[in-house]
Amino acid sequence: MASLFITVKRTWRNLQSWLTVKITAKIHYRYLKSFHDIKDSEKLVDIGCGRGDFLKEFAGISQSYFGVDIDQDHIDKTDIPLFIIANTEVLCFRDSSFDIIYSSHTIEHVADIDSMFSEFSRILKPRGKAILIYPWEPILGMTIITNISRFTNVHKKHKHKLNPNKIRKAINHNGLRHIGSKLYFALSPMYITCLEKK
Repeated sequence: MASLFITVKRTWRNLQSWLTVKITAKIHYRYLKSFHDIKDSEKLVDIGCGRGDFLKEFAGISQSYFGVDIDQDHIDKTDIPLFIIANTEVLCFRDSSFDIIYSSHTIEHVADIDSMFSEFSRILKPRGKAILIYPWEPILGMTIITNISRFTNVHKKHKHKLNPNKIRKAINHNGLRHIGSKLYFALSPMYITCLEKK
């Protein structure tokens, strides 16, 4: 009986995760398009792509795409062929490699966002775009608290409480400019911010 319960619980979690990704990916993409309509000739990288669930949504749009994550487990669980393990503060790409950087719910976990933005600027082509999605959190870790299964070590998971003004200040010295930001709701309130390499 216990093994049946565990199987049902695991199946329910997988279904929840799949539905969440499908729903939020479509919402994210709609807002992303309001800043930039991705062309199939453009080269895209998803920074902090996890198992590549969102990247799969973009695979039909861009002919050239890569996923980057720091977690070896994610590499083992993905079927995306172009997947690289790397730290966001030291990315293993040549200068001016990408037209688009997409990063969903990653920046709030990165300790050194200045180094991350410097790397974004380095790997973007001139006038390339970085699209960031991050939580609206009046209290640090609030979006984790609402998910009881991830309640432990809240402050270790989210390192920053971000908003568009903080992003603008963080990019002042590294060759990026703020194009725009929007607050929207996709299962929880979040921001989408578009940056452009100068």
